Amino acid sequence: MDLRAFKKLDTTYSAYIYVFLIAILVPSVSSFGTSMHPIKKATSEVRFADVVFQFNDATKQIFEQEVAILERSEEAKQQNLSYLSTYLPEVEPLLRDAAIPDDYKYLVIYNKYQKSISRSSLLELGVFWCMDELKATDVNLTMNKYIDERKHLYAASEGAMVCLRRNQVLYNNWGSTLFAHLADRSVLDVLEVRKRWNENKYILLDSPAYASVIQFLAYKKVMEQNLQSYKPVEQMIVYKYPYGANKAFNIIAADLRVEPTELIKTNEWLKVSIVPNIDLPVLVVVPALRYYDIRQLAELSRKVENSQIDLGFPILVEDAKLAKGNGGIFYRINTKKGIQADLCDNFVTLAYQAKIKPKKFLKFNEMDNKDITKVGRVYYLEQKNKKGQVDVHVVREGESIWDISQMYALKTKSILKYNRLKTVQRLPAGRVLNLRQKKGKKDPIEYIEIEDAKSPTDYILTDPIFSERSTFEQEEREPLVEKEKFVPKVIPKPEVKTEQVVQSPKYKIEDTSKSKIEKSVVEEAEEKVFYVKEENLTVAELPIVAESNNKPFTQQLQESAEEESEVDYVMHKVKKGETLYRISVNYKVSLAELYKLNKLSTNVVEAGDEIRVKRR
Repeated sequence: MDLRAFKKLDTTYSAYIYVFLIAILVPSVSSFGTSMHPIKKATSEVRFADVVFQFNDATKQIFEQEVAILERSEEAKQQNLSYLSTYLPEVEPLLRDAAIPDDYKYLVIYNKYQKSISRSSLLELGVFWCMDELKATDVNLTMNKYIDERKHLYAASEGAMVCLRRNQVLYNNWGSTLFAHLADRSVLDVLEVRKRWNENKYILLDSPAYASVIQFLAYKKVMEQNLQSYKPVEQMIVYKYPYGANKAFNIIAADLRVEPTELIKTNEWLKVSIVPNIDLPVLVVVPALRYYDIRQLAELSRKVENSQIDLGFPILVEDAKLAKGNGGIFYRINTKKGIQADLCDNFVTLAYQAKIKPKKFLKFNEMDNKDITKVGRVYYLEQKNKKGQVDVHVVREGESIWDISQMYALKTKSILKYNRLKTVQRLPAGRVLNLRQKKGKKDPIEYIEIEDAKSPTDYILTDPIFSERSTFEQEEREPLVEKEKFVPKVIPKPEVKTEQVVQSPKYKIEDTSKSKIEKSVVEEAEEKVFYVKEENLTVAELPIVAESNNKPFTQQLQESAEEESEVDYVMHKVKKGETLYRISVNYKVSLAELYKLNKLSTNVVEAGDEIRVKRR
């Protein structure tokens, strides 16, 4: 070959050719174990979100050791799976709304945190989302001597969503965002994570310095694999009890008929014995089958007259004959066919179990494909009715028109029509809705005034279930005389007045009908006696409880209430078109009183019926 032709080439052109050949023949070398492409020296890899974490021999061994430890700890593994099966349905919608990858859901109960290059440790027991104090402060979570919002599932979840989104904006890499959540900022600064991992889809973990990421990936792998085949003995759900302010846990437990120890366990965010008056709900973990029961008891604990209106709905009767051989728990809900949502269910799986088309399932329940099914709720498998089974419904706090339609098997458009509402809207608590006939054009919008809730102790006194249970015994306290119940009113002129006294099941009240009470004595014995110490005080007449009466206190209280009701009432004859609500307004009594006095199970009354009404 004649090489003289090369001499005619321009020198600059020759230089370009040389550089081009070097670029082809010499492979590019990535810095600090990161690249836009798979790295050949990696021996194993794990995908997380849109990132692939790769291991070398050393870090692969660390990863496999972590997996083996988690698999061997059977008791701890089962406990984690139980928590995840309960909490994941609550946090998955939050991740979806925040546009955060679903893989992050396994962080919800993870609490291993890397404080330095060589040191990892566990955070406090009960902390959600691996929220250390610095991150919690950054997202305005409250931590003081009364509460720790890091240990409240929903408060911590909201904070975690903000924290993860901020880190994603800062690092522009879901792998870096994970590392930033699991480790102290100083660790990321030393390893130059922001610079070296930015926008990389393949990340080599080639050092034990990445311990927090390696340990979490091992945890995620074990939980993810086992959760697919995990079946809890009883599916649990989280109920947000909104009426806990100023109540003790033993009172709330009695109201909801749950064990106080379990209630305390799921509310470690509270450091004091009384729930403060703040915006955080008390969390109650209960079996999914108790979903409707717990809602009714919650409303009862808030206000009797606001829950007694529709305590009978929805009417649920389990019916195994409706099963189609594809699994699922079937019910008759308000006489309609229904199916209960379980963990990981959605409208597609429920439709499959019922052998109907998904579109029909959505139509029957007036949902769209973006709506999320809730564990424990029963959904309809046939059309709802155009007319309600009761005349009216009083809206409760947080209730939507859709909730009401599901409660009564009544189409939402019928509710809108009967109440002259143009669109679906959030209604204020206490609003009275017609469910059977259209409201007149000139009829005013009616409300039942929401009064202060009764003392939780009052419900315990009148509920025979609690009188038989020793689990809910209250702590011993100093005897108290309540202002409005036990202390008579002082008036300018000496008159004798009688006030009704609600007795506590721990005390017996003796006859103290004297013109004056000279002294106050509280004897600590088997029977405790209340006296009121006050000079020149008009004395209330108190009911005498016979010592020979061996009946339970609750039964005595109920019997005395029945005897009083037989004497102190008037009879009202129902007129055409009149409802229980209208009668309660006319006589200035609550609907709950009408229910109790007349032993009613529904609020449907007909013309000619006679209703007992307490005198005012």
